[in-house]
Amino acid sequence: MSKTSSRTSGESAPARKVRVVLVDDSALSMNFLVHVLETFPRIQIAGQADNALDGFALVARLQPDLVITDLQMPGGDGYDKVEALTQKLKKPIKSGGWDPLILPRQ
Repeated sequence: MSKTSSRTSGESAPARKVRVVLVDDSALSMNFLVHVLETFPRIQIAGQADNALDGFALVARLQPDLVITDLQMPGGDGYDKVEALTQKLKKPIKSGGWDPLILPRQ
């Protein structure tokens, strides 16, 4: 059985938004990230948190497509949280703030 579409040829489905969670204890950084991300129509800011514990609880609950996080902030070591989330969510997480081949972990 085939499904027929009401779309005409050449018409594409609306693009799915990329759901993002932001985790940063700096209000200045958070405001900057929000301002920049809001300029992209395919980005949806799904949640924000200002510390590691709240942020990664939010990530676990919302299961976003992308997490942008500070790594050094109150409420826990962001490095360990990122490693734990990568295992739990089975999604790769890349941080520009720390690369084991370039910068030593502090």
